[in-house]
Amino acid sequence: MTLVVLDLGSNIDREESLVGALERLSEYFKLSRASSVYRTTPVGTANQPDFFNISLEVETDKSIDEIRDVARKIEDEMGRDRTGPKYGPRNIDIDIVLYGDTVSDEKKVPHPQSTQELFVVAPVAELLPSGTHPQTGQAWKDLRGELMNGRSGKDAGIVRQCGVSELPLGPKAKQALS
Repeated sequence: MTLVVLDLGSNIDREESLVGALERLSEYFKLSRASSVYRTTPVGTANQPDFFNISLEVETDKSIDEIRDVARKIEDEMGRDRTGPKYGPRNIDIDIVLYGDTVSDEKKVPHPQSTQELFVVAPVAELLPSGTHPQTGQAWKDLRGELMNGRSGKDAGIVRQCGVSELPLGPKAKQALS
């Protein structure tokens, strides 16, 4: 079994979309742990609602490509619109942040934004407080500190919204994450 970290993001029907994605992911993977839900400022395209982001640790025997296929299937089932701007509004986005300690530019693992954007780094730093980035060797908490650069909360574009247990999870996800 490989430990995988997924990043889920939504800025359309945020809570409902995250809950729906967690429920669907629990049908394909053993959900281990989840970070808090973070409210984050959109990157790349202005004039859209803030995102809710969460990192999720799962255990699986699936390959990177199989995980990506599952993520895309779930996004499509949930009505993800891929015709808009790359960084435009979306009801759900599921990305592979980490696949064990694998480093592969071809497979985009770790996720290319995993050292650059707080919406990825902060939830992972919470999930893996003593973990290190497999490519840079930096501690996740140090990466978070560098990106925060003396800013806090809303000034940094990120605020902890709630714990995952505060979401109205269905029975599958609730059982998997308890």
